[in-house]
Amino acid sequence: MFKKKDKILVVVAHPDDEVLGCGGAILVAKKTGCEVNVICLGEGVSSRFKNFDSINRLKAHNKRISQFKSCIKRLKINDYILEDRLCNQFDNVSLLSIVKSIEIAIKKFKPNIILTHNEFEVNIDHKITHQAVETAVRPVKESTIEQVYSFEIPCSGNWTLNKKFLPNTYLNIKSVWKDKIEAWKIYKDEIRPFPFPRSIKSLQTIAHYRGLQSGLELAEAYKLERSIF
Repeated sequence: MFKKKDKILVVVAHPDDEVLGCGGAILVAKKTGCEVNVICLGEGVSSRFKNFDSINRLKAHNKRISQFKSCIKRLKINDYILEDRLCNQFDNVSLLSIVKSIEIAIKKFKPNIILTHNEFEVNIDHKITHQAVETAVRPVKESTIEQVYSFEIPCSGNWTLNKKFLPNTYLNIKSVWKDKIEAWKIYKDEIRPFPFPRSIKSLQTIAHYRGLQSGLELAEAYKLERSIF
C-alpha cells in the first residue's frame, strides 16, 4: 500500500479521527519511511456542551487539543494543520471554505496519497469532510495526488441505518497494533466499556473482523476511491 517515497496527507474532521480511522496505516507508513502529515478541520468537543462559553467547554477544548498534539507526536507525524470549526456544525459553514483549507494543505505538503473519511457516516462532519476532499482532489493537470483512500470510524460508521462502508483494500496492522492502541489511549475520555464501538475490545474486534475478510489477523479496512498511474 505504501512505498518509501510516498507523501501521505491524512484529512480528518476531529482530533482522534486520525488514530481511529488510520492509526495503523500511519504507523506502517512511518516504518516504511513515508512522510505523513495531517489536517484536522474541527475541534471535536463543542457539541457536547449547551453553553459554548462555559468554562467546562473551554477546558474540554484545551484538553482535546493537548491530546491531539500528544497523539501526533506518538504517531511520529511530520507536520499538521489544526483548525477550529465547531463540532457537528460543518453544515453551518461554507463548503468552499473547507475545500480551500484542504487545498492549502495539499499545496503545502504536496502529497501523492490522501487518507480521509468515507461518505457513509452518521456524523455530519465526517460526511462533509469526504465531500470536501472529493472536490479538493479533482484530477487537474498540476495535481500531485495519485491515490485517494477512505477509512471507517467506529461509532459513526457502525450506526448508519442503510448504506454501509464497503472496503476493497486491507492493511496488515499486526506489527503496529500495540502502538495504535497506545496512541488511542491518549484520548482516554473517548474510551468506554465494551460493547461501545470505541472500547479497546471493540476496536480489536473490528480489526479481527477486517482480518477475517482479508486473511489477516489484524487489519484496517480502506476503500480505494481513485488511483492514477
